[in-house]
Amino acid sequence: MSLALQHKVFYLLILKEAPDLIDQAFSLVSQTLKNSLSKLHGELSQHDPEIVKKVAEAELKKLSSTHHQFNLLDVHNDWILEALLSETPEMIALVLSHLPAERSSEILDHLPQDLLNQLPSVNETMQLPPMLNGILQQRFVQLFPKISRTPQKDSLQFLDLALLPSQVLQKVFSRLGYQEIALGLKGIHESTRLKVVSRLNQNDRKIVEDYWKKLDNVASQRIKKAQEHLLSQKISAQLADRFIKDLGYLIFAKAMQKDYDSELQVILRKFSKKEAMALEHAVNEHWDENTSTSVLGYQEDVIRAAKSVLGGL
Repeated sequence: MSLALQHKVFYLLILKEAPDLIDQAFSLVSQTLKNSLSKLHGELSQHDPEIVKKVAEAELKKLSSTHHQFNLLDVHNDWILEALLSETPEMIALVLSHLPAERSSEILDHLPQDLLNQLPSVNETMQLPPMLNGILQQRFVQLFPKISRTPQKDSLQFLDLALLPSQVLQKVFSRLGYQEIALGLKGIHESTRLKVVSRLNQNDRKIVEDYWKKLDNVASQRIKKAQEHLLSQKISAQLADRFIKDLGYLIFAKAMQKDYDSELQVILRKFSKKEAMALEHAVNEHWDENTSTSVLGYQEDVIRAAKSVLGGL
Protein backbone atom coordinates (compact mmCIF):
# COMPACT_ATOMS: atom_id res chain seq x y z
CA MET A 1 0.00 0.00 0.00
CA SER A 2 1.47 3.35 -1.05
CA LEU A 3 0.23 5.17 2.04
CA ALA A 4 2.03 7.02 4.82
CA LEU A 5 2.53 4.89 7.92
CA GLN A 6 -0.13 6.68 9.96
CA HIS A 7 -2.68 6.26 7.16
CA LYS A 8 -1.79 2.61 6.73
CA VAL A 9 -2.29 1.93 10.46
CA PHE A 10 -5.57 3.84 10.39
CA TYR A 11 -6.91 1.79 7.49
CA LEU A 12 -5.66 -1.58 8.75
CA LEU A 13 -7.16 -1.03 12.20
CA ILE A 14 -10.56 -0.34 10.67
CA LEU A 15 -10.34 -3.43 8.46
CA LYS A 16 -9.44 -5.56 11.45
CA GLU A 17 -11.65 -4.11 14.17
CA ALA A 18 -14.58 -2.32 12.53
CA PRO A 19 -15.01 -3.14 8.81
CA ASP A 20 -18.72 -2.25 8.98
CA LEU A 21 -17.80 1.32 9.91
CA ILE A 22 -15.50 1.91 6.95
CA ASP A 23 -17.75 4.52 5.30
CA GLN A 24 -18.21 6.40 8.56
CA ALA A 25 -14.45 6.41 9.14
CA PHE A 26 -13.70 7.66 5.63
CA SER A 27 -16.07 10.61 6.15
CA LEU A 28 -13.80 11.89 8.91
CA VAL A 29 -10.61 12.28 6.87
CA SER A 30 -9.54 14.76 4.22
CA GLN A 31 -10.93 14.35 0.71
CA THR A 32 -7.50 13.52 -0.71
CA LEU A 33 -6.93 10.75 1.81
CA LYS A 34 -10.51 9.56 1.41
CA ASN A 35 -9.97 9.18 -2.35
CA SER A 36 -6.79 7.14 -1.83
CA LEU A 37 -8.36 4.92 0.82
CA SER A 38 -11.55 4.42 -1.18
CA LYS A 39 -9.57 3.32 -4.23
CA LEU A 40 -7.56 0.85 -2.17
CA HIS A 41 -10.62 -0.42 -0.35
CA GLY A 42 -12.45 -0.88 -3.64
CA GLU A 43 -9.71 -3.27 -4.75
CA LEU A 44 -9.55 -5.19 -1.46
CA SER A 45 -13.31 -5.46 -1.08
CA GLN A 46 -13.36 -7.78 -4.11
CA HIS A 47 -11.83 -10.48 -1.90
CA ASP A 48 -13.39 -12.58 0.85
CA PRO A 49 -13.86 -10.42 4.02
CA GLU A 50 -12.20 -13.03 6.22
CA ILE A 51 -9.13 -13.12 4.00
CA VAL A 52 -8.97 -9.31 4.02
CA LYS A 53 -9.19 -9.33 7.83
CA LYS A 54 -6.34 -11.84 8.10
CA VAL A 55 -4.21 -9.76 5.75
CA ALA A 56 -4.89 -6.68 7.91
CA GLU A 57 -3.95 -8.60 11.06
CA ALA A 58 -0.71 -9.81 9.47
CA GLU A 59 0.24 -6.30 8.34
CA LEU A 60 -0.50 -4.82 11.77
CA LYS A 61 1.61 -7.52 13.39
CA LYS A 62 4.55 -6.52 11.19
CA LEU A 63 4.07 -2.86 12.08
CA SER A 64 3.81 -3.67 15.78
CA SER A 65 7.44 -4.78 15.75
CA THR A 66 8.33 -1.12 15.20
CA HIS A 67 5.82 0.17 17.73
CA HIS A 68 6.73 3.55 19.14
CA GLN A 69 6.09 4.85 22.63
CA PHE A 70 4.23 8.13 22.38
CA ASN A 71 1.90 10.31 24.40
CA LEU A 72 -0.17 13.00 22.70
CA LEU A 73 -0.56 14.81 26.02
CA ASP A 74 3.17 15.56 25.98
CA VAL A 75 3.05 17.36 22.63
CA HIS A 76 2.92 21.14 22.97
CA ASN A 77 -0.30 22.84 21.86
CA ASP A 78 1.55 24.74 19.11
CA TRP A 79 2.24 21.48 17.25
CA ILE A 80 -1.22 20.01 17.86
CA LEU A 81 -2.82 23.20 16.54
CA GLU A 82 -0.65 23.11 13.43
CA ALA A 83 -1.66 19.49 12.73
CA LEU A 84 -5.34 20.10 13.43
CA LEU A 85 -5.56 22.85 10.82
CA SER A 86 -5.21 20.13 8.16
CA GLU A 87 -7.90 17.91 9.69
CA THR A 88 -11.67 17.72 9.25
CA PRO A 89 -13.93 19.46 11.82
CA GLU A 90 -14.98 16.02 13.08
CA MET A 91 -11.40 14.96 13.71
CA ILE A 92 -10.59 18.27 15.40
CA ALA A 93 -13.51 17.82 17.79
CA LEU A 94 -12.47 14.25 18.51
CA VAL A 95 -8.85 15.15 19.31
CA LEU A 96 -9.88 18.06 21.52
CA SER A 97 -12.23 15.78 23.45
CA HIS A 98 -9.20 13.72 24.51
CA LEU A 99 -7.21 16.69 25.81
CA PRO A 100 -7.59 18.41 29.21
CA ALA A 101 -10.23 21.16 29.11
CA GLU A 102 -7.67 23.94 29.63
CA ARG A 103 -5.57 22.79 26.67
CA SER A 104 -8.60 22.30 24.43
CA SER A 105 -9.79 25.80 25.28
CA GLU A 106 -6.40 27.28 24.39
CA ILE A 107 -6.38 25.52 21.02
CA LEU A 108 -9.96 26.58 20.28
CA ASP A 109 -8.94 30.20 20.91
CA HIS A 110 -6.48 29.94 18.01
CA LEU A 111 -8.71 28.19 15.45
CA PRO A 112 -10.19 30.27 12.60
CA GLN A 113 -13.80 31.28 13.18
CA ASP A 114 -15.04 29.60 10.00
CA LEU A 115 -13.57 26.31 11.23
CA LEU A 116 -15.05 26.80 14.70
CA ASN A 117 -18.46 27.18 13.12
CA GLN A 118 -18.13 23.74 11.52
CA LEU A 119 -17.16 21.83 14.67
CA PRO A 120 -19.71 19.22 15.77
CA SER A 121 -21.12 19.37 19.28
CA VAL A 122 -19.64 17.39 22.15
CA ASN A 123 -22.67 15.07 22.07
CA GLU A 124 -22.20 14.37 18.37
CA THR A 125 -18.52 13.61 18.91
CA MET A 126 -19.21 11.27 21.83
CA GLN A 127 -21.72 9.30 19.77
CA LEU A 128 -18.90 7.76 17.73
CA PRO A 129 -18.45 4.06 18.54
CA PRO A 130 -15.59 3.70 21.10
CA MET A 131 -13.63 1.45 18.75
CA LEU A 132 -13.78 3.94 15.89
CA ASN A 133 -12.99 6.74 18.32
CA GLY A 134 -9.79 4.97 19.33
CA ILE A 135 -8.79 4.19 15.76
CA LEU A 136 -9.18 7.80 14.69
CA GLN A 137 -7.25 9.08 17.67
CA GLN A 138 -4.40 6.68 16.86
CA ARG A 139 -4.38 7.94 13.27
CA PHE A 140 -3.86 11.51 14.53
CA VAL A 141 -1.15 10.47 16.99
CA GLN A 142 0.80 8.89 14.13
CA LEU A 143 1.31 12.36 12.63
CA PHE A 144 4.02 13.18 15.18
CA PRO A 145 7.66 12.01 15.41
CA LYS A 146 8.17 8.91 17.53
CA ILE A 147 10.99 6.79 18.93
CA SER A 148 11.12 3.17 20.00
CA ARG A 149 13.51 3.37 22.94
CA THR A 150 12.69 1.63 26.21
CA PRO A 151 13.83 3.60 29.28
CA GLN A 152 16.46 1.95 31.46
CA LYS A 153 15.15 1.27 34.95
CA ASP A 154 18.49 1.47 36.74
CA SER A 155 20.64 3.59 34.45
CA LEU A 156 19.47 6.75 32.70
CA GLN A 157 21.02 7.09 29.24
CA PHE A 158 21.48 10.32 27.29
CA LEU A 159 18.93 9.38 24.62
CA ASP A 160 16.36 8.61 27.34
CA LEU A 161 15.84 12.38 27.53
CA ALA A 162 13.37 12.07 24.66
CA LEU A 163 11.17 9.92 26.92
CA LEU A 164 10.96 12.49 29.72
CA PRO A 165 7.85 14.71 30.11
CA SER A 166 8.13 18.26 28.85
CA GLN A 167 7.97 19.74 32.38
CA VAL A 168 10.96 17.64 33.42
CA LEU A 169 12.92 18.57 30.28
CA GLN A 170 12.39 22.27 30.94
CA LYS A 171 13.89 21.85 34.40
CA VAL A 172 16.79 19.84 32.98
CA PHE A 173 17.71 22.60 30.53
CA SER A 174 17.48 25.24 33.25
CA ARG A 175 19.68 23.14 35.53
CA LEU A 176 22.24 22.79 32.74
CA GLY A 177 22.28 26.57 32.47
CA TYR A 178 22.78 27.02 36.22
CA GLN A 179 25.58 24.44 36.25
CA GLU A 180 27.36 26.12 33.35
CA ILE A 181 27.24 29.55 34.98
CA ALA A 182 28.66 28.09 38.20
CA LEU A 183 31.45 26.36 36.25
CA GLY A 184 32.26 29.53 34.36
CA LEU A 185 32.55 31.50 37.60
CA LYS A 186 35.00 29.02 39.11
CA GLY A 187 38.46 30.50 39.54
CA ILE A 188 37.61 34.07 38.52
CA HIS A 189 38.01 37.09 40.80
CA GLU A 190 35.28 37.47 43.39
CA SER A 191 34.31 40.96 42.22
CA THR A 192 33.77 39.65 38.68
CA ARG A 193 31.77 36.69 39.98
CA LEU A 194 29.52 38.95 42.06
CA LYS A 195 29.01 41.25 39.07
CA VAL A 196 27.78 38.35 36.93
CA VAL A 197 25.43 36.85 39.53
CA SER A 198 24.03 40.29 40.37
CA ARG A 199 22.36 40.27 36.96
CA LEU A 200 20.33 37.19 37.93
CA ASN A 201 17.15 37.33 39.94
CA GLN A 202 17.38 36.37 43.60
CA ASN A 203 16.22 32.77 43.14
CA ASP A 204 18.53 32.10 40.17
CA ARG A 205 21.43 33.73 42.00
CA LYS A 206 20.99 31.44 44.99
CA ILE A 207 20.85 28.32 42.80
CA VAL A 208 24.02 29.32 40.92
CA GLU A 209 25.91 30.14 44.13
CA ASP A 210 24.87 26.79 45.65
CA TYR A 211 26.25 24.99 42.59
CA TRP A 212 29.42 27.10 42.70
CA LYS A 213 30.09 26.20 46.34
CA LYS A 214 29.70 22.47 45.63
CA LEU A 215 32.06 22.38 42.64
CA ASP A 216 35.08 20.21 43.27
CA ASN A 217 37.73 18.43 41.22
CA VAL A 218 36.64 19.99 37.92
CA ALA A 219 39.20 19.85 35.13
CA SER A 220 40.66 23.26 34.29
CA GLN A 221 39.92 22.64 30.60
CA ARG A 222 36.20 22.19 31.35
CA ILE A 223 36.16 25.39 33.44
CA LYS A 224 37.80 27.25 30.57
CA LYS A 225 35.13 25.91 28.18
CA ALA A 226 32.40 27.09 30.56
CA GLN A 227 33.94 30.57 30.67
CA GLU A 228 33.99 30.62 26.87
CA HIS A 229 30.32 29.63 26.88
CA LEU A 230 29.45 32.47 29.25
CA LEU A 231 31.26 34.96 27.06
CA SER A 232 29.45 33.63 23.96
CA GLN A 233 26.03 34.42 25.46
CA LYS A 234 24.55 37.83 26.16
CA ILE A 235 23.08 38.48 29.59
CA SER A 236 21.14 41.35 31.10
CA ALA A 237 18.92 41.67 34.13
CA GLN A 238 15.89 41.74 31.83
CA LEU A 239 16.90 38.61 29.92
CA ALA A 240 18.36 36.45 32.68
CA ASP A 241 15.86 33.66 32.11
CA ARG A 242 16.68 33.59 28.39
CA PHE A 243 20.39 33.51 29.22
CA ILE A 244 19.98 30.47 31.49
CA LYS A 245 17.86 28.60 28.93
CA ASP A 246 20.23 29.33 26.06
CA LEU A 247 23.19 28.07 28.09
CA GLY A 248 21.25 24.88 28.78
CA TYR A 249 20.45 24.52 25.08
CA LEU A 250 24.13 25.10 24.25
CA ILE A 251 25.31 22.24 26.50
CA PHE A 252 22.62 19.94 25.12
CA ALA A 253 23.64 20.91 21.57
CA LYS A 254 27.26 20.00 22.29
CA ALA A 255 26.08 16.59 23.54
CA MET A 256 24.19 15.80 20.33
CA GLN A 257 25.19 13.89 17.22
CA LYS A 258 23.39 13.67 13.89
CA ASP A 259 22.52 10.04 14.63
CA TYR A 260 20.23 11.38 17.36
CA ASP A 261 17.89 13.30 15.04
CA SER A 262 14.88 11.05 15.81
CA GLU A 263 15.19 11.80 19.53
CA LEU A 264 15.71 15.49 18.81
CA GLN A 265 12.49 15.71 16.79
CA VAL A 266 10.51 14.15 19.65
CA ILE A 267 12.05 16.56 22.17
CA LEU A 268 11.30 19.58 19.97
CA ARG A 269 7.57 18.72 19.91
CA LYS A 270 7.48 18.93 23.70
CA PHE A 271 8.25 22.65 23.60
CA SER A 272 6.49 25.66 22.13
CA LYS A 273 7.48 26.36 18.54
CA LYS A 274 9.43 29.42 19.73
CA GLU A 275 11.50 27.42 22.23
CA ALA A 276 11.85 24.52 19.79
CA MET A 277 13.29 26.92 17.23
CA ALA A 278 15.85 28.21 19.74
CA LEU A 279 16.85 24.68 20.74
CA GLU A 280 17.05 23.45 17.15
CA HIS A 281 19.13 26.48 16.18
CA ALA A 282 21.63 25.69 18.95
CA VAL A 283 21.84 22.05 17.86
CA ASN A 284 22.28 22.93 14.18
CA GLU A 285 25.19 25.22 15.05
CA HIS A 286 27.15 22.31 16.53
CA TRP A 287 26.06 19.26 14.46
CA ASP A 288 29.11 19.37 12.21
CA GLU A 289 31.76 20.07 14.84
CA ASN A 290 30.57 17.45 17.36
CA THR A 291 32.38 14.11 17.38
CA SER A 292 31.74 10.80 19.12
CA THR A 293 34.47 11.81 21.59
CA SER A 294 33.67 15.50 22.13
CA VAL A 295 30.04 14.83 23.10
CA LEU A 296 30.81 12.42 25.94
CA GLY A 297 31.61 14.97 28.65
CA TYR A 298 28.59 17.08 27.77
CA GLN A 299 26.37 14.01 27.77
CA GLU A 300 27.53 13.32 31.31
CA ASP A 301 26.54 16.89 32.23
CA VAL A 302 23.08 16.35 30.75
CA ILE A 303 22.58 13.00 32.48
CA ARG A 304 23.73 14.49 35.80
CA ALA A 305 21.24 17.33 35.45
CA ALA A 306 18.42 14.95 34.51
CA LYS A 307 19.11 12.65 37.45
CA SER A 308 19.17 15.64 39.77
CA VAL A 309 15.80 16.85 38.50
CA LEU A 310 14.23 13.40 38.64
CA GLY A 311 15.61 12.84 42.12
CA GLY A 312 13.98 16.02 43.34
CA LEU A 313 10.51 15.22 42.00
